[in-house]
Amino acid sequence: MSAEQYASWAVSLALEDAGLSKGDLDGQGLAVAGTEWPHSEIWSAEVVQNLGFRPKLLLRGDFGGNNAVELAVQAAAAIRSGLVDYVLLLGADSPMTPFGTQTARSWRYDIDYMRPFGLMGFVTLAGLMMSRHMSAYGTKAEHFGKIAVTQREHARLNPNAYVKAPLTMEDYLKSRMLSDPLRLLDSVMFVNGGLAVIMTSRERASRAPKRPIYLLGYGLAHNYAEGDPAMPDITTTGVKVAARDALGMAGKSPGSLDFLQLYDDFTGAVLMQIEDIGFCAKGEGGRFLERTDISYKGDLPVNTGGGLLSNGQPGMAAGFVHLVEAVRQLRGEATGRQVSDARIGLVSGLGGLAYGNNLANAGALVLGVMRDVGEAAREAPARGDAAQQAVLGRRGPPRVRGPALPEVRPLHMVSPGVLPLLRLARPRVDEAEGDRHRLRVHDSQGGGGELASLGEGDALRRGDSRHGRRLQDLRPRPGDQAGGRAPRPARAHRLRGPGERRGGAGVPPAGASSRSVNHSFYIPLLSLVKINGQYIGVHRCQCPLLAPQGGGSVPR
Repeated sequence: MSAEQYASWAVSLALEDAGLSKGDLDGQGLAVAGTEWPHSEIWSAEVVQNLGFRPKLLLRGDFGGNNAVELAVQAAAAIRSGLVDYVLLLGADSPMTPFGTQTARSWRYDIDYMRPFGLMGFVTLAGLMMSRHMSAYGTKAEHFGKIAVTQREHARLNPNAYVKAPLTMEDYLKSRMLSDPLRLLDSVMFVNGGLAVIMTSRERASRAPKRPIYLLGYGLAHNYAEGDPAMPDITTTGVKVAARDALGMAGKSPGSLDFLQLYDDFTGAVLMQIEDIGFCAKGEGGRFLERTDISYKGDLPVNTGGGLLSNGQPGMAAGFVHLVEAVRQLRGEATGRQVSDARIGLVSGLGGLAYGNNLANAGALVLGVMRDVGEAAREAPARGDAAQQAVLGRRGPPRVRGPALPEVRPLHMVSPGVLPLLRLARPRVDEAEGDRHRLRVHDSQGGGGELASLGEGDALRRGDSRHGRRLQDLRPRPGDQAGGRAPRPARAHRLRGPGERRGGAGVPPAGASSRSVNHSFYIPLLSLVKINGQYIGVHRCQCPLLAPQGGGSVPR
């Protein structure tokens, strides 16, 4: 079957399960995951035409294994804003079609910088991550094997699973080595498939024929690097940040979760995510698995439908597999593998090869049944994050209400035409002085030093002197805006790096934190704005740039 046929089949099942007709989605939202095949840049538009939808909102996901999580968050935001009442999330792919080998590769550094040196795509990278974990923490092959064996037992209880042959630890250890220490049974296999979910508001979900499941919290992370960005810890995933944010929004802790549906393109990813979510310290994952039953009837059920390792990876729709299984568990529809009294669970996503790092895209959703929505509201009323949106459909997840956005008063922006670009590397906010911060800057062209203080509404620019790297502290006047009159300089400060002589070139600040930003970037204006007690650095487009909280090095 083609991806188009799988898409049609999945949409029909979701509409039937939600008690809706195709016409109910006209003028609503459609969120489409990209595909391995056909590898089309305008795939979302093709899907709309193929299925005959007329959506008001059309979303496209290119986040790899994080597609389902990302699209769920975007759909929830669209519903919450009032733009649409329903969003159909769709993932359908056919990487095993006869023409799939003609798919164009999109990872240019894979072709240019990895394959010429013998790195053969994701399997090699996954093997290196597992090897690093084993050498650094003493993790054993049997630890990874327990994940593969347990998930196969779950798959044998799942009528939709692809691989159901019994699997023992001996079978696992004897399986062919692909990229030492990654074995054949550590990695997923491609399959064709389609999955769809429908998201709507809490009010509309209450009229659905089946129990809706609610999205209590979410978190996303992109290009996350643990430690030094130049040499990150490749055993840590962005799920560390995404799960923390999702659980915080839901007012939950890892111990309150009844199950985990973790993205599992290889067994090592599952072990690392268990650590990253907080069930044990980094490096303790193997020993945690030794003492923990991760079966559907155990202490911490993981990937209760068999995961991708036994269901197969339907290309760019793979993340939907975990979302669907989570909804089935919370509805009590996972016959034969049902987690007892499942009330709340976490779904993760990982996707995108990253050069010299772990996977590029990461996300997490915390899903719950109705009674946990009320608990979340009572536990964290100040955040306004009680879930307000629900998921319908057999292949469906939840509807989300994120934390209330802080009220930001309008910024006084200076005329951008008079400001030269300031290129910064390793910016650091060293300490707070009441409502002001001391800012240390290392200019990529050699200058460095410290600005005496920077307060709310203040802005920085680089002066004309070549060696001093003078920054002028600008206090915008009322009425200063793009196209208006030039700002008036207030106080001028001389920046010198440690050991710099007057008028001489500086050196980078000593003792720069490993958590400092390590990438050069250009900004036409940098200013500090205080929002709910937190200082946010913004440039003239008002995009968040730095978010120091009470001093310390700037988080990445």
